[in-house]
Amino acid sequence: MRTVYSIFIAVVLFGAACLLTYAMREQKTSVQAGLDIELFDVIVEEEPTALARFRFLVPDIAGGAVSFTVAFDYMVAMCEGVALPLVQAKEQKVDEIVISFSAEVVPFGQAVPEVTQYFQPFSIDDDQCEWEEF
Repeated sequence: MRTVYSIFIAVVLFGAACLLTYAMREQKTSVQAGLDIELFDVIVEEEPTALARFRFLVPDIAGGAVSFTVAFDYMVAMCEGVALPLVQAKEQKVDEIVISFSAEVVPFGQAVPEVTQYFQPFSIDDDQCEWEEF
């Protein structure tokens, strides 16, 4: 009986993650805050920790035209203003949010040296995004 219950819980959690991912992808949010920023992908991972990856298209960073230091402030704003509210609205428990900026749409997990990409993890603490060191 315990095995059946464990399988049921795993299926429910997987289903919830799929629904959250689908709902978030449907919220193609464009934000204008000095940089042209558009949410183009959300990936939710359950294992080994609950993690939500929010991938943004930011053409302005191409060729390093915008430094990571400057982009970091926008990444914090995207975590607190876009990612965290979406996660909270879907009542999804995540321990970490990773914000990524890419000058072009790049398939997840692929390194494309000619495309500028910035990544920043954040932990969630008291409904705020807290900077995490890689």
